[in-house]
Amino acid sequence: MIISNAVYYSIINNNIVWSPIVSGLYSPQNIKKTRHYGLESKIENTILWNKTNAFKFSINYNYNHSTIVNDETNRSLNGNFIRYKPQHTIKSYFIFEDKYFNIGLNYLYVGQRFTDDENIKVFQLKPYSLVDLFIAFKGNFKKANAEFGFKINNLFNTKYESLRSYAQPLRNYNITLLINYKSKLK
Repeated sequence: MIISNAVYYSIINNNIVWSPIVSGLYSPQNIKKTRHYGLESKIENTILWNKTNAFKFSINYNYNHSTIVNDETNRSLNGNFIRYKPQHTIKSYFIFEDKYFNIGLNYLYVGQRFTDDENIKVFQLKPYSLVDLFIAFKGNFKKANAEFGFKINNLFNTKYESLRSYAQPLRNYNITLLINYKSKLK
């Protein structure tokens, strides 16, 4: 079993921000000082039942507190959260593996995010959770290994936005076929 924790703290002077200069054109400017601190935690394990069966899981939690310390163009923004930086995220997977197949799911949680430097609540993106479900069948042949996979992304058809006013895909499907040829070196 792997258990890890990391704590971080950083101050960025001259943080680059893309600012409008003329209609439709943006220019990078070093106008902000920002502070970032948080915690990253991870638990990961593999449980073996026998030579062909295993259960694997991983859970990652991140706490991120990122704020504007000093904005040279607008001092009223000092202390506000940085846009699009969620304070809480969780990423995890759970997989059952067998000699002939894998089945599992992925889980993602993204906390609320501000979409503007002013931290106006009406423009704030809501938190969301996504679940993906997958199954893969494996075969081992004389001259090749093959895997056929089927995945359902966004299993519960969650409506969410990663960027304001840009809806993300609802439930969708992914089919994969992997073939690895075996070769004998001479």
